[in-house]
Amino acid sequence: MKDGRIGNAEKRTKLLRRFIAEYKNKPISVFKFKKMAEEIYGNELGWFFSQWLERAGLPEYKLTVDKIDSMADGNYKVTGQIEQLRELYKMPLEIVITTKDKRESERLWVEERTTPFEIIAPGKPISVELDPYHWVIKYDMTTTR
Repeated sequence: MKDGRIGNAEKRTKLLRRFIAEYKNKPISVFKFKKMAEEIYGNELGWFFSQWLERAGLPEYKLTVDKIDSMADGNYKVTGQIEQLRELYKMPLEIVITTKDKRESERLWVEERTTPFEIIAPGKPISVELDPYHWVIKYDMTTTR
């Protein structure tokens, strides 16, 4: 939950402020923290707590860029896939495409063994990166092209 990836930064901040206000220097159970998080995020978060607290290991991803096609309008279509190499995790992951003039970011929901993607970039891609800011704790990642 490093950057509120299961919600937004505003909700993450609200959760942490409430946690500190109610439990500063006091113990809290995982159950109570989960209940608090679910109240603030407005979603059932059992899947999140299960995958991070009830099993060993970390996710490992492989990013494959299959094709980069130029389009008539000057944009480029980037197609590829994200593969989970170990136990499956349910996770929103960010793909960042860098062109000469800018960096485009798109978040994909990854929960299957393989997640295909197609992203339109506003120029010829120089690089395509998965989670370049390391928001998600994981094993070192493989990128192929």
